[in-house]
Amino acid sequence: MNRISEPTTTGDTRTVDELLNENQVAQRLCVSIATIRRWRARKTGPRFRKIGGASVRYSREDLKRWIDAQPSGGGAR
Repeated sequence: MNRISEPTTTGDTRTVDELLNENQVAQRLCVSIATIRRWRARKTGPRFRKIGGASVRYSREDLKRWIDAQPSGGGAR
């Protein structure tokens, strides 16, 4: 299997295998694809990349960072 690498803004390379599409992101976050698209349009969701001008992809690292940055509750008082 060929692995395609692409340069990123930080100069490292990522294989396409490490990128998730919007369906995969929606499943991982247990939200609808419409929610993912709404977040993207409002610039409130995880960082994304457009591949070939149309295909939207998310890196696993960016998704994890976004999740970690979200407010959490349940802290003891």
